[in-house]
Parts: sequence; C-alpha cells; structure tokens
Amino acid sequence: MSFILIDKERYFSEVPVPNGKALQKVAVARELLTPNVLINLPVAKSHSAAGVAFGMKNLMGLVWDRGYFHEHADLHQAIAELSTVIKPKLIILDATRALMTGGPGGPGKTRQLDTIVAGTDPVAVDSYATGLAPWYDKTFTGRQVKYILAASQLGLGQVDLDKLRIAKLNA
Repeated sequence: MSFILIDKERYFSEVPVPNGKALQKVAVARELLTPNVLINLPVAKSHSAAGVAFGMKNLMGLVWDRGYFHEHADLHQAIAELSTVIKPKLIILDATRALMTGGPGGPGKTRQLDTIVAGTDPVAVDSYATGLAPWYDKTFTGRQVKYILAASQLGLGQVDLDKLRIAKLNA
C-alpha cells in the first residue's frame, strides 16, 4: 500500500478522456495510471455547486486543475467523464456523520446518519447515498443529481435503486 502527497504539478500526468464532451483531457495523479487497486474513500457531504459530493465527486481530489471543472466546463458532465478515466475497484462512503448544508467547506448543519455505503458501482453508491437524508433540506433521488445521471448515461453504473440488489447490514 502506498500513500503519496500530490501537491505539485509534477506528480500529475495528462490523460485523454475518450469521447469527452466537457473534458477532452485531464491531468490526474500519476500514481493512478498504474495502481494495483484503487479504493475510493469519500465522506458524504452537501456541495454548493454539485448538490452533493460522494464517490464520483471525490475523484476531483485526484485532478491537478479542479478549477477548470468549476469555471470552464459543465461541472456535472466533467465529474461523470472523470469517472471514465479514474475507476476505483471499491467505493466505501463514510456517511456516519454527514454535512447536510454548507458543503463542501462548511460551516453547515451536520447529521448523524450512522451509515457506511460500500460498492463497486460508482453510480449506484452515489445514487443510494442521495436518498439517505434530505440535503439542503430537500429530498431527492440520484436521478435528480446531474452528475450521477450523466454518469449513468455514460454507462458507468445503475442510477435506479429498484434495479439493484442492496444488502443492508446492522451492526
């Protein structure tokens, strides 16, 4: 297992985004180009621009120029397209205590959800997390979050929870 600090541009490499509309290329942490296994460990939070920030939005932390996503691209389409380039084998979403408003930086209202969501389908994990609680005091589905729907339309996973086999475990 390796951990790296990726705080300088030299640690990033530009890769093409096949069939990208919002992104044609993106500079990602070089270590991602040859991983044995990539596990994504996001924290559940609201997000002022994306609505919510779960697994797929978390991948932006592995990009050199995140500002481009916000300032020059369709943010939602770019998040979805990034997920065609960075593909974790497992997503473990920490929703034990979530930032419900004011995200991503806060301050905001937090809520104990006491939940961990794990899966191999990035769209399904994010879609399921959307329904855990009201974000910004609004209840909605994964299909109503633009980046989750866009990722589903790119064939990256299942947005409709009724088409999934979901196992719930109580500790």
